[in-house]
Amino acid sequence: MEGLNRLEQAALDKLLSGDHPALAVLRQQTTMARVSARKQTGVGFFCDFEIDLSAATVRGDFTIGDVYREMEASPMVRASCSSFAKVA
Repeated sequence: MEGLNRLEQAALDKLLSGDHPALAVLRQQTTMARVSARKQTGVGFFCDFEIDLSAATVRGDFTIGDVYREMEASPMVRASCSSFAKVA
């Protein structure tokens, strides 16, 4: 995907891994998507994406939030990722 840094790409890869049909569609969308906005919050980040109108779509709003990571600098710190998808 155009415009992601390494952390964002790693989080997106983990969020979209799995066998659910909606995840397959979202993975396909990433091949024609780019980052349109990014916000650093101090404790995380938000990325907005623009996706080509010809891409397959998934209906509805949903949350994917099953990604956790221990940071290499401190095994006592855990990070989590959630993805919120909304079709605009």
